[in-house]
Amino acid sequence: MSSYRKILKNLSYLSVSEVVSKIIILFIFVLLANYLGSELFGQFSYGFAFAMIAVVLVDLGLNYLNVIEISQDKKIASKLLINSFVLKIPFFGITTIGIILILQYINFSPEKILVIILLCLYTFIKSFSELSFAIFRAFERMEYDSSIKIFRNILLILLIFVLIRAKANIVALVATFPAIELLTFIISLCFIYTKFIPLSFDLDWKYMKKLFWRTAPFSGTVLIGAVYFYLSSIILSQLKGDAALGVFSASYNLVLGISFIPQIYTGAIFPVLSRVYKRSLKTFTFVYQKSMKYLWIIGLPVGVGAYVLANRIILTFYNQGYIESAIVLKILAIFIPLKFLNYLMGSVLSVAKNQPKRLLCQSITALASVLFSFLFIPVYSFKGAALAVILAELLLLGLYFVYTSKILGFHNFLPMMVKPCLAALCMAIILILIKLNLFLEIVIGAIVYVLALFFLKSYDPTDKEILEKILKKKDIKTQN
Repeated sequence: MSSYRKILKNLSYLSVSEVVSKIIILFIFVLLANYLGSELFGQFSYGFAFAMIAVVLVDLGLNYLNVIEISQDKKIASKLLINSFVLKIPFFGITTIGIILILQYINFSPEKILVIILLCLYTFIKSFSELSFAIFRAFERMEYDSSIKIFRNILLILLIFVLIRAKANIVALVATFPAIELLTFIISLCFIYTKFIPLSFDLDWKYMKKLFWRTAPFSGTVLIGAVYFYLSSIILSQLKGDAALGVFSASYNLVLGISFIPQIYTGAIFPVLSRVYKRSLKTFTFVYQKSMKYLWIIGLPVGVGAYVLANRIILTFYNQGYIESAIVLKILAIFIPLKFLNYLMGSVLSVAKNQPKRLLCQSITALASVLFSFLFIPVYSFKGAALAVILAELLLLGLYFVYTSKILGFHNFLPMMVKPCLAALCMAIILILIKLNLFLEIVIGAIVYVLALFFLKSYDPTDKEILEKILKKKDIKTQN
């Protein structure tokens, strides 16, 4: 099967999984926000942000390393996986104990402390689950990845819905997260050791030590990413309270939910890029350029649509208590197309053996994000948190572009951005003029955007050739 067919196959499975899973998770957050109210939902959001940062001490970046290494040599899968699991265990125990001790000295209510601990436990178990999913991705059998994740999220939302109907408190609701994740981990292990690799206890302490040091750049990337995405939420809660965080999180969750689109694409091409990079830098560069174009074409209308329809979107998903979140969504709409491009460039740096440079970019951005948060949140509250996110993402885009240009050569992407911008402008005008059902407006906007792209001739002959070759199951040659 050609690389392009593999991308399409993987993309299909990941698309189904990520779309269904993200919709379910987003709906869970919406249910919790409306049921708990901004204050308690702020507590939940604080706990979630805290857990997403703490889990880095357990994750160690092993998930990324497993995908890269096993994609290139599947014979090492059994040994690499068991040693990765064992390597995580002491960090799991130490981090859990450390969090419990730290929380005893923070002036939080017992309820909030319990919420934080349960969500940390959930993310820690999920770290093990995601390591097992790395096997499915490395073997490019995304159907297993997709099916298990969909099952997990359907079961989770059913339990959440039942508990809400039973008027359960926040602790009972949060406890469902680690319980379902533990079941997911067990199921994934059953598939891995019956379908893919033999069960092995080939423990090698020197090998683990080597793994630990090899994952250092990945660990740093994951840590910096967690700080970048979630520390502003913690700062907002500390400076302005949980209610302000609840308002911010209502929109921030919607925007992060949309990030499944670039995640699907980069996740699907990651194993392929890993192989192609070793064989042909020219092909690698070609896929990178085309991917930048496609992700811009997809991300731009999503951001423009979110900005134009912000008020309608918030009032459709949330009650009147979250109306202030509309201005947050308008600000964060700028974040969407930027994040689409950054996902790709970050993956390119990792595959091209430039993880330290990726870590440097993210470190600078994370530090800037903290500074922006302390600068703007005291003055603008949740609006300041949104502004800090945008400025940090712009900085990351610039840094990534500098380093990818050093590796692959300078590429002027501005010409490929013009026509999608014009098409998005046409879409925005139509959305402002029409007043229909929100979902009908979204459909009409999407149709207008696609037609505008067609009339502006945004797709060149190479794009058509790629599509034809994919459909005919043939390979494609890069252009000179």
